[in-house]
Amino acid sequence: MSAPQAQIRPCSVCGCTPCASRTFCQICREADRTAARHRKLDHDLPPKWDEMQLGALWEHLNDPRCHRIPKSIVDTFEHLMRQGNRERLKAWLAERTVAERRALRKLVEK
Repeated sequence: MSAPQAQIRPCSVCGCTPCASRTFCQICREADRTAARHRKLDHDLPPKWDEMQLGALWEHLNDPRCHRIPKSIVDTFEHLMRQGNRERLKAWLAERTVAERRALRKLVEK
């Protein structure tokens, strides 16, 4: 009988067996580890958010006392400002609530 052969697993990056480009895949793994170490946490998430029940996390993320204006609205506003299309921005602002427009105005004044 021959000795049992070690089971060869596919590469975690390229998926090939054996790896199609060991150097490239090793560089990718190192870049992923570096990015994971330098990743910034989202400030809207509470500590241990991944251990919270979904309902509690939903309540936290949508509590108006914690967040004056949703991030998606701020992001959309900034995008429309960068585009420079005044008519489109005016139409979008007309769809926002008075409180949202006030918060956006305060954001611009900062």
